[in-house]
Amino acid sequence: MIPNSKFSKICVKTILVILFALLGFLFVKSLSKTSIFADHFNDIVQPKTLVLIIFSIALMIIIFAIFKLLNRCSKKTLTIITISIFAFIIILQTFISFKFNIHFVTDSYMINDQALSIAKGINKGIDTTNLYYYYISNNNFIVIFLALIYKILLFFGITNYVAILTLFNALLIDLSIFFVYKTLKICFNRTVATKYMILSLLNPINYFIIFWVYSATFSMPLTTAIVYLVASIWKSDNSNPAKNNIKVGLISLIGVVGFFLRPTVLIPIIAAILCFILFVRINKKNFKKISVSLAIFIMVGILSFLGINKLVYSYVDDTSGYFPVTHYIMLGLSNDGKFSADVVHNTAKYKTKEEKQKYHIKEIKRLVNDLGFLGVSKLYLNKTETTWGDGSAAYPGFTKFVENEDSFYNYLFGEKNDFILIYSQLFRILTLLFSAILVLVQFTKKKSDISILVSITMLGAIVFYMIWESKECYSVPFIPLLLMMECLGIDSSIKILKSKCSISSKVILLPLLCIIEIATLIIGFTYYSDFTQRKCTAKNMAIYSYGSNWQYQLDDAASKNKIIKQSFYTKNDFNTLEFKSFRLASPNIKYDVTLTSDNKTLSKKTIDASYIKGDQLAFSIKPQHPINLQKYTVTIKPQSNQDGLSFAVDNYTAMPKYSGDLYINNDKQKANLLLRAYFESKNNIMSSFLYIFFIGAFMILELLSMLVLIKRKD
Repeated sequence: MIPNSKFSKICVKTILVILFALLGFLFVKSLSKTSIFADHFNDIVQPKTLVLIIFSIALMIIIFAIFKLLNRCSKKTLTIITISIFAFIIILQTFISFKFNIHFVTDSYMINDQALSIAKGINKGIDTTNLYYYYISNNNFIVIFLALIYKILLFFGITNYVAILTLFNALLIDLSIFFVYKTLKICFNRTVATKYMILSLLNPINYFIIFWVYSATFSMPLTTAIVYLVASIWKSDNSNPAKNNIKVGLISLIGVVGFFLRPTVLIPIIAAILCFILFVRINKKNFKKISVSLAIFIMVGILSFLGINKLVYSYVDDTSGYFPVTHYIMLGLSNDGKFSADVVHNTAKYKTKEEKQKYHIKEIKRLVNDLGFLGVSKLYLNKTETTWGDGSAAYPGFTKFVENEDSFYNYLFGEKNDFILIYSQLFRILTLLFSAILVLVQFTKKKSDISILVSITMLGAIVFYMIWESKECYSVPFIPLLLMMECLGIDSSIKILKSKCSISSKVILLPLLCIIEIATLIIGFTYYSDFTQRKCTAKNMAIYSYGSNWQYQLDDAASKNKIIKQSFYTKNDFNTLEFKSFRLASPNIKYDVTLTSDNKTLSKKTIDASYIKGDQLAFSIKPQHPINLQKYTVTIKPQSNQDGLSFAVDNYTAMPKYSGDLYINNDKQKANLLLRAYFESKNNIMSSFLYIFFIGAFMILELLSMLVLIKRKD
């Protein structure tokens, strides 16, 4: 399609220039960025950027070779490959879900606990006495939806909630992949769609973010379904108005559902409306059809909004404490733009919505004036890098609490996952590079295809998270669309190279192969001793609880002569205790921590605020080797009557947690301390065999890919 006016053409070009600049910025930043969880790589490897560039080129060569092989495949072969990839992804996700049984954390745990409490009848509706739900309203709909799922599980007597919900989450991610596949198939061809499936197969997020059962992943199929429906209308060219009107109604319905689930679902709808304004010429012939479609869109939107809104608020009694939208804009300007408990506490001081908004507007103006134009610009760019620059989406933050920790777990999620995290970053580098190349190609074209809708959607997503709270995992809902751009960008790059480059491929590729192979060998040799002899920490859990930013704090506990006693049961060895704890007025106050079992003192430790790192207070104790399922009691007693530390407790009602009782001065509490007990040990990051295997396998893949590119003809 062609822009309907000169002004529309200027608008399209402007959008593409801005998006190209942002993607280019992210690409450059990603070359020196690695996950904060890649501790060993970040400490060992220097210069980091050079290593990432070399391995990115190697990965690019491998993907180019696979794409070239697909160009020779028949339709039948492409169909078989697509089905095989879908099957492999689902099987691997299922294996990971049930193999590790990784528990939900932070907000994911909160919403699942609330949903299960409704399903079990513990609560009739959303419990706004829980501060999280007193202040935050945007997860109410997903709680109601999850409550329905839990009711079904309970009806059939299924109690392995974690694995089942994780697998369900994975299937939603797979559904989003399917919608993008269908979009590419109808707008381009089966070969391009299969190439997208290859990228989805190689995308690590599809396997490791499945434990984040949250609105972000639940919104993925809605976001991509909208793009698919718009694409199908785009391609139909109004040949079947009735069918298109049904699709318009579905888009409106999905948009409203998405608004209550996660408002970012509206971004592709806004992008579609903008495309309509820029590309569609309204005349007497199509005016009636457009009017009917618009009426359907509005009618379905209003009716579905009223229905869902009534459903959601039938589960909520008290809405007086809800934070307005201005809270999140203010949060986005505070500190580094990430979640801040201080910002939440400041907002919570004001009782009414009007008071909160007045405070927010005043604070937003102050922050903007203090930062200035350059300061705000720098902050927003840093937030953009945070959200989109990390290829892992910080998935290890969602995989801390596992029942079945073994060496396999450690290499994927634990202390030894550096290679997976680096691969994730390499994949993101290429995603950003070829997405930027696609935008450049779009800029030079006179006619636009469906990819322009995706580009406008991605610009909307990037700008939204500039303003909103930033977090590495917030890019997840848009990754399928970003991979679509990468796929088309790689395809365009290959075509451009074939048409523009007159030099024989051997002349370029053979020296490049030698350089990459030698560089890989040198890198592998340089860091061999570091990765095979350096020690890392392994934590085998005995008991664990699941912390969040919304836990209750015992502000008065372990102070003013109050004594905490927490019992727990375990059959696993442990030599470390860890509490979620915060400094109060007098951080130098000391505490005696005693571990007992069967009235015998097993270990005693004196601690203070110096043991706190972040919000975790951890210390080693004498190794414990329980006999069968043994009961232990931790007693925390202050040496002074002044406030020193606050200890956090869980505020969950239905989800499984460790067995035990909490007493404060012999008064039994409803909650448990946020406590972890684990056995901490030191071992090598990886064996010599495994390190050599990884490097050797990568070099063989490089060689085979180069041979394909050199010898194989399209």
